[in-house]
Amino acid sequence: MIKPAIEEVGLEPYRVDLSQVADSIPPRILEELRTARLVFGDITSENGLRNANVMYELGIAHAIRRPEEVLVFRSDNDRLPFDIAPIFADSYHPDAGPGASVSAKNQVVEAIRRALSEIDLTRHMSVQRIVDALDVTSFEFLAKCGITPFTKVRSEQELGDAATSSRAMAGFSRLLSLGVLQTTLPDFIALREHASTGAAAAKLKFSFTPLGVAVAEEFGSRFYGRRTPAQAFAEFLRVEIARLQEEFNLSADSVAKLMASIAAGGSDSLGNVRELAAEIGARQAPDPSSE
Repeated sequence: MIKPAIEEVGLEPYRVDLSQVADSIPPRILEELRTARLVFGDITSENGLRNANVMYELGIAHAIRRPEEVLVFRSDNDRLPFDIAPIFADSYHPDAGPGASVSAKNQVVEAIRRALSEIDLTRHMSVQRIVDALDVTSFEFLAKCGITPFTKVRSEQELGDAATSSRAMAGFSRLLSLGVLQTTLPDFIALREHASTGAAAAKLKFSFTPLGVAVAEEFGSRFYGRRTPAQAFAEFLRVEIARLQEEFNLSADSVAKLMASIAAGGSDSLGNVRELAAEIGARQAPDPSSE
């Protein structure tokens, strides 16, 4: 009954069962509780006892998740322990008789939808506050990442040259503290290979969190004056082509080739448009007037 209810709202149910590992909780369970869209727990007692694993997992969920992200249901009337009595638990009775299972399923569906709506509203408000609070260095770092209304946030990328810029690193650190970005440390071998060159930090990988993706979308919309994607694409292309033409001294023929390459690749090609311009510029014939 719970599984069909979760699937009805478009989510994928995943059951987390606590493994019997002494003095620790498996990292897999922690990761699932941390990253799941919602956590659902049924604390119904059997013979007067509640499932210790469920109670333990719910305790972790309440410690690391927002209240609206943890749904608790029960179908008994036994007293709850005093330390969890204040926690709201929906009451349902899927085994009460004919039609009870359908009614209980509808309750779960409605509870999930309410929770998702509340999460969306909370996230929207958080996104607005974060974008409002972006400082100059954060703004510059997001712009350097190529955030626009028509490009997708890349799943993961290295800091690269940004690691050598104090302003870029200040923006990076600020976005990390806001929960917009998350990092993936390079492996030990990669660090040792680059430690002697002082480029170890450049190998640090980062990606946008789910909240960060929403922040990036709002940032792109505001930065481009809430133009339509087509309008934003045209404006971005006009400004970027003019800048690249000056940087690489591109001829009119080279600009045409660059435009053709971008048109062929669509918005996906914008992430490496500078590399395209450099390559085309290197292949163009020398300008006789400059000799």
